[in-house]
Amino acid sequence: MASKASQGAAQHETPHNLNLSGDQQVEGDKSLSTTTQVHARPRARGVIVGVNLTVVLLALVALWCATYSFAVRPSNRNSLLYNLLNKSFLFTLFMHLDALIIALSVASGTVAAFGLVAALRENIIVLEVYQSLIAVLIVANSVLAIAGALGPQSARDHIKESAYVEFIQGYRRSEYFQHLIDALQSSMDCCGFSTENFRDWDRNEYFRCVQGNPSRERCSVPHSCCRSRVLSVNDSELVQAPRFCGRGVLLMEDQEAWRRVYTRSCADAALTYVMDNLVVFVGVGMVLNMLMLGMLATSILLQDQIRTITAIYDAYYKAVNEGQEAMEEAGVIKLPQRPLEQPPEKPAV
Repeated sequence: MASKASQGAAQHETPHNLNLSGDQQVEGDKSLSTTTQVHARPRARGVIVGVNLTVVLLALVALWCATYSFAVRPSNRNSLLYNLLNKSFLFTLFMHLDALIIALSVASGTVAAFGLVAALRENIIVLEVYQSLIAVLIVANSVLAIAGALGPQSARDHIKESAYVEFIQGYRRSEYFQHLIDALQSSMDCCGFSTENFRDWDRNEYFRCVQGNPSRERCSVPHSCCRSRVLSVNDSELVQAPRFCGRGVLLMEDQEAWRRVYTRSCADAALTYVMDNLVVFVGVGMVLNMLMLGMLATSILLQDQIRTITAIYDAYYKAVNEGQEAMEEAGVIKLPQRPLEQPPEKPAV
């Protein structure tokens, strides 16, 4: 009896002295090991917590800014569904960039929140969800990178053939879209979008060059089409372009208009810019994929550590229960009896 009691006492030890065999069973009377790992290693948890916390904070900032921009433009908010159903994808994308930012910030913030919770709570199920979402993001980012490398030529042709009309007619219907087009034309030194370049603006109701157009900007082009410096009257030097340099440009011949405004298509200018910086764009996509692959590998490492610790505790408490049962049989201890569940009393009739 004494030997059974001593055996039970030997089994009743802390998880710091637990020995696990290959099948995670505690071997009868063998001495227990000096295992001291009771939590996942802080390095793996710290990386996942730090990176995902940063992503969550950045996503919240982007979400707030985009939501504010979306909320203060009620006309564009109401036209989002209409543009999705009736306008081209490129026009809808440029018209509602804030909606795209909202979608991206919600998606990235949600994935990062899963990773943050999984690391803090050491939850295997949430970690598996996080790994699945990271894998989806890696595939999506790879597809976007391939489309970005192969698609600019097709996008340029689509804009020059048909979509340019929506960009031209949408100018002045939205202050935001007007600023976007102006920034595009002034930064890329271009005017218009199709093969007719600056003459595309004849399709806009404010600049249409017809006799019955009451607009003061009739037969003109936006100021963002103007060159920053133009030749003086005697062609002797470059001077600052006048404020209304775009007035009457649609009445000029191409050579004369070239002296005052840019005559390159913005679709061609955008394609040139993308192709010149294609290596940078592809490199950024590859870096993002490498970072996500690193987070995926770190989460798998953390998951393996959590499973190891769970196996340690499962075997430990199994040994404790066996020790308690042996000590109770030897009469050394007496475990309290669990109270029997009383059936619910029947209400009095």
